[in-house]
Amino acid sequence: PLFRSSIPESFSIPFNAFDYFINLPQNSQNNANLQKSTSQLDTLSENEISKSTELLNFCSSIILNIELPEDDDYCKQLISRLKQFGLNEKELPEAFISIKRVWASKFNERAYISCRKIGIKLDQISMAVLCQKIIEAEYAFVIHTKNPSNNDKNEMYCEAVYGMGESLVGES
Repeated sequence: PLFRSSIPESFSIPFNAFDYFINLPQNSQNNANLQKSTSQLDTLSENEISKSTELLNFCSSIILNIELPEDDDYCKQLISRLKQFGLNEKELPEAFISIKRVWASKFNERAYISCRKIGIKLDQISMAVLCQKIIEAEYAFVIHTKNPSNNDKNEMYCEAVYGMGESLVGES
């Protein structure tokens, strides 16, 4: 069928979750390194953009290394929600990696260049995470209500691909 009659189960991890975890004491060095690196990225001139790839990769690695301590109350809530969603104990570490990959995605080159183009600094970006059960798809798409290539508010821009859409939303 073209349209499914049901919406897949989902829940979201709010915008402030990353900020909460990066500010925990056990992540203080990661936080300091991330702030230093994002400041460096923000000050690169157009002639220095080639230096951004190394810094972006470093920022992503920092995020992938932050701790989500299972004894923390907020983390306990997250674990409880993931289990309600159907994950078992063995799947939690992989789920945490996936959540951190979403947070780290703001440090891919495509996102960085797009943000620079419209004057947004990386520390102004806050990421929520949508956890949704996968449904098989023949096509996936992203629609921008403003054309990101020329900032024209009167133009919509749509990207579509065959399959699940990882090439659209994954790291590029």
